[in-house]
Amino acid sequence: MSRVVEIGKNVSEFTLGERVYPYPLLAKNDTKRAGTIGGFSEYILIPNAKRNYSLYPVPVKIPDKLASLIEPFTVGCRAARRAQPKEGEQAIVFGSGTIGLAAAVALQYFGIRKKQRRILERHMDFREGQ
Repeated sequence: MSRVVEIGKNVSEFTLGERVYPYPLLAKNDTKRAGTIGGFSEYILIPNAKRNYSLYPVPVKIPDKLASLIEPFTVGCRAARRAQPKEGEQAIVFGSGTIGLAAAVALQYFGIRKKQRRILERHMDFREGQ
């Protein structure tokens, strides 16, 4: 979730301070640049921003903490949808982080009997001679 802090002269659909979600696939008007908008940056530029296309308004009734989950839930839901799940199938979701949980919820929505697994990586010592 982001807040509008500056508006270009050709953009009229947004207000300063408005909470928005930048749609990663279209935010830069170049689908090849999806994922390069700088989500961890203090500021991001959305050229020629368009409401409900490159930027989506975040409703006032959604608190900031919950709104911050929009992006990881979008990633998890997209992963589940790309699997083209069929009702009654089984799926395994590796990882129980925010994205893994979102994928599991989406798979359940699609009618999948899911199994959730968490992979714990062991810390390995790569020192010479070990």
